[in-house]
Amino acid sequence: ASDVYKRQHQPIAASRGGPVSSNVRPHMTTIPPIPGTEEVLSALGWWPSFHDAEVTRFSLSRGATADAKKSEAELDVQVREYEPRNVGTTEYELVLIKDVIIRFAFTGVEEVQVEDFNFQNVINSLVIQPAAEEAGRRIRVEVGSIYGFGATWFCSSARVAGVSRLVPSEA
Repeated sequence: ASDVYKRQHQPIAASRGGPVSSNVRPHMTTIPPIPGTEEVLSALGWWPSFHDAEVTRFSLSRGATADAKKSEAELDVQVREYEPRNVGTTEYELVLIKDVIIRFAFTGVEEVQVEDFNFQNVINSLVIQPAAEEAGRRIRVEVGSIYGFGATWFCSSARVAGVSRLVPSEA
């Protein structure tokens, strides 16, 4: 690939000699309008696209009654960031500098479609966006699959329920 292509298709920080993100494209994403996003921004410094991230857990539960508004889902997604070291030498390496699991919580879950779930569930994207106001559905969630897990569903609410740091962030 040409040098121009490489400069245009790498994270901004990498073009300045800073960290690179192997599974995120922070300059190509929009923060969804849901509560809790500030916790992700605090842990990573940017909102990920979730490209090459991995779904580590997906769970569904229903309420004590048949009321669909009580159904819930949780989704855990692991996001990693790497930093290049010894660039231009034979000792070149990518060092893991950020490793987090982001837990999303959804309520009023309906029309769930899931495909596959295995030992490695690499995703292309995670999109949480407003949906048509039909039958109380206000949010559409789509997990685009690369390998393993993929899903879509509608829900009445979504939020970031927490962020677990697996590797301390370097200041």
